[in-house]
Amino acid sequence: MKPLVLIIFSIMSFSFFMVNCSTDNGLVNTLDTKPEFLTASHSGCQGLHKINDKGSLEYFNYENDTLLLKINFTANCCPDFIDSVAVNSEKIQIFLFDALANCRCICNYSDIYKFYYPGFTSATLEFWCSSVHNTNYELLFAENLDL
Repeated sequence: MKPLVLIIFSIMSFSFFMVNCSTDNGLVNTLDTKPEFLTASHSGCQGLHKINDKGSLEYFNYENDTLLLKINFTANCCPDFIDSVAVNSEKIQIFLFDALANCRCICNYSDIYKFYYPGFTSATLEFWCSSVHNTNYELLFAENLDL
């Protein structure tokens, strides 16, 4: 009976250690001074009319080491967006890929991107787009962000 209890205790201890000592627990390491992409929130279609520009930064907000970017752009009205982001202390590059691109209409979108960005004072933002019809990324806009 004692060996069975010892084995069960060992398994439970090992499981507890593995779960609680995991390095990827979804939390931001606030001791890290490097900027980090956190989330993207994609809006639904904001209307079926084309806006004058291909894309623009509506606003950015920086508070408590968090940088929020609201970006307006036009894309296919049947979207399936895939984001990839490259970020460092000087530049933020957002690459948006429209994986469906199978409708013949255009919509306006307003998406919000959230970054952990300790000590932010300035950076260059680049917003790139591509689709299944044109796999080469096109720079829609670049803008300097300064506090």
